[in-house]
Amino acid sequence: METIVNQEKIISTHPNYWFGVDKDGVRETYNNDSDWVLLPDEYYGLDVFEFADREVVAEVIKLIKSKYHHSEFTHASGSAALAGIEKSGAILSAQDVESEGMKVATGEHVSYVSSETGNPVAGGRYGLGSVYASKNGPKYGYHHVNWFDEYYIAFGINKQKQEDFLRQIGFKYEWASSKDKPALTLDMGSEGVEIGNKVPLNNVEIVYCWKKHQKEMDAWIQKNCPQAKLVSLEADEILRSYDHKVNKMALQEGISAEDAWKKLL
Repeated sequence: METIVNQEKIISTHPNYWFGVDKDGVRETYNNDSDWVLLPDEYYGLDVFEFADREVVAEVIKLIKSKYHHSEFTHASGSAALAGIEKSGAILSAQDVESEGMKVATGEHVSYVSSETGNPVAGGRYGLGSVYASKNGPKYGYHHVNWFDEYYIAFGINKQKQEDFLRQIGFKYEWASSKDKPALTLDMGSEGVEIGNKVPLNNVEIVYCWKKHQKEMDAWIQKNCPQAKLVSLEADEILRSYDHKVNKMALQEGISAEDAWKKLL
């Protein structure tokens, strides 16, 4: 249900899949008031068609011009956490949020709850002690957003600044540290990278959100971390998904990648 009642400016139709439920090539979705652009179909195959809002494709072109690349660390969250992040001036671990007398709003600690006991399944009683990040660009958070009034966000974090901050406050993962080399972060594989218990907003260089909410997110950024660049989750997703395909098209036609993207418009 959530994938249908959402505000993301990307949509796919599957005429010959899912028992033909959208065999006419039309998919019903809440809030589909967009000017849709058909993306190169060879990414998925001829039986799946993906569309993006025209403004998303235009943003992709701007990202290419600016030589955009995602940060070395990206932390996934949700708009429900913004008030707490603003109050703290930092992204905090679940444990630190509770220790400051606030309520954890997003993440595994509030989403993965036992149906029998009502207690969190992940993070124990007090929540996880670290902020977790991805090394592969923005992802969606480990929680469900409330319909209509919440949305996913992510923070691109400067790795060097974060490590400098952790050194400054004397933070390290004791069990993984040696005498000469403190472990400031921990790569936990598929679980993500633990990057300390606190990430000051000064260390944030990119903020992501759904395209629909960029205006309100921009106001929050200007107030709390004006150094950060605002990028839509959809533009990053489309650029990463179709970059290889569009570059191939550009080579075949003898034009720049930027011009190849413009031809989609």
